[in-house]
Amino acid sequence: MGISFCQQPPPNRRCLACDEEYRRKLSAYRRFHYYVPNPLTGVGVNPKWDFTSQGANAGNPNAFVIAARVAGLSAPTGPSDIDWVSLSALTGELAQEIYRVDTRGGQPPATCTPGSPPIVVKYTAKYWLFGGSVKQ
Repeated sequence: MGISFCQQPPPNRRCLACDEEYRRKLSAYRRFHYYVPNPLTGVGVNPKWDFTSQGANAGNPNAFVIAARVAGLSAPTGPSDIDWVSLSALTGELAQEIYRVDTRGGQPPATCTPGSPPIVVKYTAKYWLFGGSVKQ
C-alpha cells in the first residue's frame, strides 16, 4: 500500500491519509489480505489475497492466492520496518508471484512469544501481484 502519513500534500492534491473516504476504502482493502493456515501442510500460516467476494472478480471462486515466502531482504529503511519479500503461489489463480516492498513498521515487539495472545502490528507496504490466470 505505501502511504505517507501526516505529510503536507503537494498543491492541488488532497492528503490521502487525512481523507475519510480514502481511509474507509483502505479499511475495506484490509478485508482482502489476511493470514490462513498453510493449505498444503496445515502447519503455520500463510498470507492470502482474496478477491472472491467483491469487485470485478466477485463470485469467482479462483480469484484468490495463498502464497509462501521464497526470498527476502532487510528493508533498506531500517530495522523497524519488515522485510521486503518475494512470495510464490501455493494455491489460487489471482497471482503466481507476489512482491512486498516499500515497507514501514510491522516488526513485532521484543516481548512477542509463540503461544501468547494475538496482537496487531501495524505496517504499510506495496504489494505487486504478477502472473494471475483469473478469468472475469
